[in-house]
Amino acid sequence: MAFAPATLTLMGFPAFVAREEKISRYVDWNNSTSNAQYFKPNHFVRGPSVDTAFTRSEAELVGRVSDRVAALTARHYGREMRPISTLLSQFGLFRAIMALQARSNWPLRVFEVGPGTGYLGDLLLGWPRLCRVRQCTVPLSLAKSIARRMPGH
Repeated sequence: MAFAPATLTLMGFPAFVAREEKISRYVDWNNSTSNAQYFKPNHFVRGPSVDTAFTRSEAELVGRVSDRVAALTARHYGREMRPISTLLSQFGLFRAIMALQARSNWPLRVFEVGPGTGYLGDLLLGWPRLCRVRQCTVPLSLAKSIARRMPGH
């Protein structure tokens, strides 16, 4: 198995690939028709809690992350792929973390368990003086153990 996140697998989400090159489909997996709302001016997207009034610095940050993903996918998969909605959906939590940091006298430490695409961490890494980021995945055996302890299992 080249890739299979424990939580998604446990919940039945289609997140398994047999060959590493198939991971490329997760660069921007969120291809719902509802993604058009990210491009409505001054609109609030409820699910990820994103206000679409993006600042110039946020737009530049999206460009930098997108450029890094494009370079990575070109190198590994032979063609550039750029995230759009999956990247933009991270801005609700990104802004919340940055608002907390603004009230702090020291860099925030962010420990992201099960980072998924990793875009939130990448956005935060753009501010090394403000945030320290660590990410880890959860082994399937641990996720199953936790799930058995949850009500209804």
